[in-house]
Amino acid sequence: MLAPSPPLNPIAARIKRQPERYGVSNSGAVLCSYCILSNMPLIEEHTKSYLSSGLVEADPSWFILSSDINSADPTLSCSFCANTIPITSEDQDANH
Repeated sequence: MLAPSPPLNPIAARIKRQPERYGVSNSGAVLCSYCILSNMPLIEEHTKSYLSSGLVEADPSWFILSSDINSADPTLSCSFCANTIPITSEDQDANH
């Protein structure tokens, strides 16, 4: 039996391992880990599109460019579901 292939998008893969992180898309949207993990097929599709043709055909809303932790902003929320992204200490992130 073959093992499942790892996600094409390394940022999404990191968020899968560290769900306290949030992602930032090419369009500037902030996405919580739940929305990223729930929409992995879309993220993979747009990552493939980006890798094959560049940003011309990739939907910038689902191409994840970076991730971070919310260390201080109590109003930071997901652009997709509008849930608040919890504040996480730098120490907690370093444990992963």
